[in-house]
Amino acid sequence: MKIKQICVIGAGISGLVAAKTFLEEGYDVTVFEKQKGLGGVWEQSRTYPGLTTQNTRDTFAFSDYPMPVSYPEWPTAEQMRNYLQSYAEYFGVSSRINFNTEVINVQGKGEGQSGWVVTVKVPDTQEKVKKQTYEFDFVMICNGTHSIANTPSIQGKDEFIASGGKILHSSELNDLDAIAHKKVVVVGFGKSATDIATLAANQAKECTLIFRSALWKMPKFFLNRINIKYIV
Repeated sequence: MKIKQICVIGAGISGLVAAKTFLEEGYDVTVFEKQKGLGGVWEQSRTYPGLTTQNTRDTFAFSDYPMPVSYPEWPTAEQMRNYLQSYAEYFGVSSRINFNTEVINVQGKGEGQSGWVVTVKVPDTQEKVKKQTYEFDFVMICNGTHSIANTPSIQGKDEFIASGGKILHSSELNDLDAIAHKKVVVVGFGKSATDIATLAANQAKECTLIFRSALWKMPKFFLNRINIKYIV
Protein backbone atom coordinates (compact mmCIF):
# COMPACT_ATOMS: atom_id res chain seq x y z
CA MET A 1 0.00 0.00 0.00
CA LYS A 2 1.31 3.43 -0.96
CA ILE A 3 2.30 5.68 1.96
CA LYS A 4 0.13 8.78 2.01
CA GLN A 5 1.84 12.15 1.56
CA ILE A 6 0.62 14.70 4.10
CA CYS A 7 1.11 18.47 4.04
CA VAL A 8 0.79 20.41 7.30
CA ILE A 9 0.63 24.19 6.97
CA GLY A 10 2.01 25.89 10.07
CA ALA A 11 4.43 24.80 12.80
CA GLY A 12 2.57 26.22 15.78
CA ILE A 13 1.13 24.06 18.52
CA SER A 14 -1.65 22.52 16.41
CA GLY A 15 0.68 21.98 13.44
CA LEU A 16 3.27 20.20 15.56
CA VAL A 17 0.64 17.92 17.11
CA ALA A 18 -0.88 17.15 13.70
CA ALA A 19 2.51 16.30 12.20
CA LYS A 20 3.48 14.16 15.20
CA THR A 21 0.20 12.23 15.03
CA PHE A 22 0.47 11.56 11.29
CA LEU A 23 4.08 10.39 11.70
CA GLU A 24 3.02 7.98 14.43
CA GLU A 25 0.47 6.50 12.02
CA GLY A 26 3.14 5.92 9.36
CA TYR A 27 2.41 8.79 6.97
CA ASP A 28 5.05 10.83 5.13
CA VAL A 29 4.73 14.37 6.49
CA THR A 30 5.95 17.72 5.19
CA VAL A 31 5.44 20.88 7.27
CA PHE A 32 5.59 24.38 5.79
CA GLU A 33 6.22 27.30 8.16
CA LYS A 34 6.53 30.88 6.92
CA GLN A 35 8.44 32.09 9.99
CA LYS A 36 12.08 31.26 10.65
CA GLY A 37 11.20 29.30 13.79
CA LEU A 38 8.45 27.07 15.12
CA GLY A 39 5.94 27.90 17.82
CA GLY A 40 3.28 30.00 16.12
CA VAL A 41 2.29 32.74 18.59
CA TRP A 42 5.35 31.76 20.67
CA GLU A 43 7.81 32.27 17.80
CA GLN A 44 10.49 34.76 18.85
CA SER A 45 9.62 37.49 16.35
CA ARG A 46 6.00 37.52 17.60
CA THR A 47 6.44 37.73 21.37
CA TYR A 48 6.80 40.82 23.53
CA PRO A 49 9.21 41.12 26.47
CA GLY A 50 7.95 39.58 29.69
CA LEU A 51 5.33 37.38 28.01
CA THR A 52 4.31 34.28 29.97
CA THR A 53 1.60 31.68 29.61
CA GLN A 54 -1.88 32.33 30.97
CA ASN A 55 -2.23 28.74 32.11
CA THR A 56 -0.01 27.07 34.66
CA ARG A 57 2.77 24.80 33.50
CA ASP A 58 0.97 21.51 34.13
CA THR A 59 -2.29 22.59 32.50
CA PHE A 60 -0.56 23.95 29.37
CA ALA A 61 1.61 20.92 28.61
CA PHE A 62 0.96 18.10 26.15
CA SER A 63 -0.50 15.05 27.88
CA ASP A 64 2.24 12.82 26.46
CA TYR A 65 5.15 15.24 26.94
CA PRO A 66 5.25 17.09 30.29
CA MET A 67 7.09 20.36 30.69
CA PRO A 68 10.36 20.23 32.65
CA VAL A 69 9.80 20.37 36.40
CA SER A 70 12.43 23.12 36.51
CA TYR A 71 10.04 25.46 34.67
CA PRO A 72 8.19 28.03 36.78
CA GLU A 73 4.45 27.79 37.34
CA TRP A 74 3.88 30.24 34.46
CA PRO A 75 6.58 29.57 31.82
CA THR A 76 8.07 32.41 29.80
CA ALA A 77 7.81 32.74 26.02
CA GLU A 78 11.41 31.58 25.68
CA GLN A 79 10.69 28.50 27.78
CA MET A 80 7.63 27.76 25.67
CA ARG A 81 9.75 27.92 22.51
CA ASN A 82 12.33 25.59 24.05
CA TYR A 83 9.58 23.21 25.16
CA LEU A 84 7.97 23.11 21.71
CA GLN A 85 11.37 22.68 20.05
CA SER A 86 12.10 19.76 22.37
CA TYR A 87 8.68 18.26 21.62
CA ALA A 88 9.28 18.51 17.87
CA GLU A 89 12.72 16.92 18.14
CA TYR A 90 11.56 14.12 20.44
CA PHE A 91 8.76 13.04 18.11
CA GLY A 92 10.75 13.45 14.89
CA VAL A 93 8.87 16.48 13.60
CA SER A 94 11.79 18.93 13.40
CA SER A 95 13.36 17.31 10.37
CA ARG A 96 10.03 17.59 8.51
CA ILE A 97 9.67 21.38 8.87
CA ASN A 98 10.51 23.76 6.03
CA PHE A 99 11.05 27.19 7.57
CA ASN A 100 10.78 30.55 5.78
CA THR A 101 8.36 28.83 3.42
CA GLU A 102 5.00 30.48 2.85
CA VAL A 103 2.11 28.58 1.27
CA ILE A 104 0.50 30.82 -1.33
CA ASN A 105 -1.90 28.42 -3.05
CA VAL A 106 -3.64 25.10 -2.43
CA GLN A 107 -5.81 23.53 -5.10
CA GLY A 108 -7.15 20.15 -6.08
CA LYS A 109 -5.38 18.22 -8.83
CA GLY A 110 -8.40 18.41 -11.05
CA GLU A 111 -11.39 16.42 -12.19
CA GLY A 112 -10.98 12.70 -11.74
CA GLN A 113 -7.82 13.06 -9.68
CA SER A 114 -7.44 12.87 -5.94
CA GLY A 115 -4.95 14.92 -4.03
CA TRP A 116 -3.70 18.48 -3.82
CA VAL A 117 -1.14 20.74 -5.41
CA VAL A 118 0.51 23.10 -2.92
CA THR A 119 2.50 26.12 -4.11
CA VAL A 120 4.97 27.80 -1.77
CA LYS A 121 7.40 30.65 -2.02
CA VAL A 122 10.84 30.57 -0.47
CA PRO A 123 13.62 33.16 -0.29
CA ASP A 124 16.02 32.92 -3.22
CA THR A 125 18.12 36.05 -2.77
CA GLN A 126 17.63 39.16 -0.66
CA GLU A 127 15.63 40.72 -3.48
CA LYS A 128 13.80 37.74 -4.96
CA VAL A 129 11.69 34.77 -3.99
CA LYS A 130 11.06 31.60 -5.93
CA LYS A 131 7.97 29.44 -6.19
CA GLN A 132 7.88 25.68 -5.80
CA THR A 133 5.02 23.20 -6.15
CA TYR A 134 4.40 19.93 -4.32
CA GLU A 135 1.77 17.22 -4.56
CA PHE A 136 0.07 15.69 -1.53
CA ASP A 137 -2.72 13.27 -0.75
CA PHE A 138 -4.02 15.37 2.14
CA VAL A 139 -3.50 18.90 3.43
CA MET A 140 -3.94 19.91 7.07
CA ILE A 141 -4.26 23.68 7.58
CA CYS A 142 -2.84 24.72 10.95
CA ASN A 143 -2.07 28.39 10.36
CA GLY A 144 -3.89 29.40 13.53
CA THR A 145 -6.56 31.95 14.35
CA HIS A 146 -3.92 34.54 15.25
CA SER A 147 -1.64 34.23 12.23
CA ILE A 148 -2.64 37.69 10.96
CA ALA A 149 -2.44 40.64 13.33
CA ASN A 150 -5.83 42.29 13.82
CA THR A 151 -5.05 46.01 13.56
CA PRO A 152 -8.18 48.12 13.09
CA SER A 153 -8.31 51.04 10.68
CA ILE A 154 -8.37 54.20 12.80
CA GLN A 155 -9.20 57.64 11.48
CA GLY A 156 -6.09 59.83 11.37
CA LYS A 157 -3.74 56.84 11.31
CA ASP A 158 -1.80 58.01 8.24
CA GLU A 159 -1.35 61.50 9.60
CA PHE A 160 -0.22 60.12 12.96
CA ILE A 161 2.45 57.94 11.32
CA ALA A 162 3.54 60.75 8.99
CA SER A 163 4.14 63.01 11.99
CA GLY A 164 6.49 60.47 13.57
CA GLY A 165 4.08 58.27 15.51
CA LYS A 166 4.23 54.49 15.46
CA ILE A 167 1.41 51.93 15.60
CA LEU A 168 2.30 48.40 16.64
CA HIS A 169 0.30 45.24 17.19
CA SER A 170 1.20 43.41 20.39
CA SER A 171 2.90 40.71 18.31
CA GLU A 172 5.19 43.37 16.83
CA LEU A 173 6.52 44.75 20.12
CA ASN A 174 9.75 42.75 20.33
CA ASP A 175 12.02 45.42 21.81
CA LEU A 176 11.34 47.70 24.78
CA ASP A 177 13.37 50.45 23.11
CA ALA A 178 10.32 51.01 20.90
CA ILE A 179 8.39 52.42 23.86
CA ALA A 180 11.18 53.74 26.06
CA HIS A 181 10.63 57.40 27.03
CA LYS A 182 7.60 57.65 24.71
CA LYS A 183 3.98 58.55 25.29
CA VAL A 184 2.19 55.22 24.84
CA VAL A 185 -1.48 54.39 24.34
CA VAL A 186 -2.50 50.74 24.70
CA VAL A 187 -5.85 49.81 23.13
CA GLY A 188 -7.62 46.78 24.59
CA PHE A 189 -8.06 45.01 27.92
CA GLY A 190 -6.98 41.45 27.21
CA LYS A 191 -3.88 39.76 28.62
CA SER A 192 -1.49 41.20 26.06
CA ALA A 193 -2.91 44.71 26.55
CA THR A 194 -2.53 44.65 30.32
CA ASP A 195 0.90 43.01 30.06
CA ILE A 196 2.14 45.72 27.72
CA ALA A 197 0.51 48.51 29.72
CA THR A 198 2.38 47.22 32.78
CA LEU A 199 5.64 47.23 30.82
CA ALA A 200 4.97 50.70 29.46
CA ALA A 201 4.17 52.07 32.92
CA ASN A 202 7.77 51.34 33.85
CA GLN A 203 9.51 51.96 30.53
CA ALA A 204 7.59 54.75 28.78
CA LYS A 205 7.30 58.44 29.58
CA GLU A 206 3.60 57.90 30.19
CA CYS A 207 1.04 55.21 29.40
CA THR A 208 -2.71 55.35 28.85
CA LEU A 209 -4.84 52.20 28.69
CA ILE A 210 -8.01 52.53 26.59
CA PHE A 211 -10.69 49.83 26.48
CA ARG A 212 -14.31 49.49 25.43
CA SER A 213 -15.47 47.55 28.47
CA ALA A 214 -13.79 46.27 31.61
CA LEU A 215 -13.20 42.56 32.08
CA TRP A 216 -12.80 40.50 35.21
CA LYS A 217 -9.20 39.47 35.73
CA MET A 218 -8.37 36.20 37.45
CA PRO A 219 -5.52 36.47 39.97
CA LYS A 220 -2.75 33.88 39.87
CA PHE A 221 -3.30 33.28 43.57
CA PHE A 222 -6.71 33.55 45.22
CA LEU A 223 -6.43 35.57 48.44
CA ASN A 224 -2.69 35.57 47.69
CA ARG A 225 -2.49 31.98 48.94
CA ILE A 226 -4.35 29.44 46.79
CA ASN A 227 -3.07 28.74 43.28
CA ILE A 228 -5.89 29.51 40.84
CA LYS A 229 -5.35 26.14 39.08
CA TYR A 230 -6.81 24.32 42.09
CA ILE A 231 -9.97 26.42 41.87
CA VAL A 232 -10.38 26.19 38.10
